[in-house]
Amino acid sequence: MGFDAPPLPAIDIAPFASDNRPANQEDDIARAARAMHQLISETPMHRDDLLRRQAAPAWLGLAALSELEISGVITACDGGYYSRS
Repeated sequence: MGFDAPPLPAIDIAPFASDNRPANQEDDIARAARAMHQLISETPMHRDDLLRRQAAPAWLGLAALSELEISGVITACDGGYYSRS
């Protein structure tokens, strides 16, 4: 899958994250998932790029991607890219 997309701004989900995984981590994951979905809605993105753009602990980004994939909101494409379903 080859395409040249302009660089996009970083996703700043740090305000939603906590290193100690608070009781409201489901809310953190939901907000992170919405931010990632918005970015994927604009252009297909590689998984590594999505995770690099986040300013939060890695567990939060991985959890958000999992939630989006499980719910069918995003689709994994060839080569590790995600697109909106």
